[in-house]
Amino acid sequence: MRATVGAEVAWKDVLSSPAIAMAGNERVAVVGCQDGSLHVYASDGGRKLACPLMLGAPVSMLRFARKGGAWLVLALTAAGRLRVLDLLTMKAVADTEIMETTVMT
Repeated sequence: MRATVGAEVAWKDVLSSPAIAMAGNERVAVVGCQDGSLHVYASDGGRKLACPLMLGAPVSMLRFARKGGAWLVLALTAAGRLRVLDLLTMKAVADTEIMETTVMT
C-alpha cells in the first residue's frame, strides 16, 4: 500500500493481505484487508498506531465518525459484525452481530 500527495509517494507499507476497504481523514488512515485485519496509520508519515486488529472476517465497509472529542471508525465485516473503535484509546466502544445468516437446505 502507498499513500501519495499529488504525484509524490508520502509513505508506503506492506500489508498482510490484499486491501479491500479504506477510509481516512487528515489524521488517520484505516485499511481493511481480505484476511480480516484492520491496519491503522497516522496520515502524516504512515506510522502504525497499533498492531493489526483482527476482525474475524473481511471488512465490507469502513467509515469515520466524531462523537465529542472521540475519533471513531466503524467497521462492518462480511459476517455481519459491526465494530466501533475509538482511535484515540484504540479500544472497542461497540461490538455486535447485526445480522444472522440462515442456510436453507
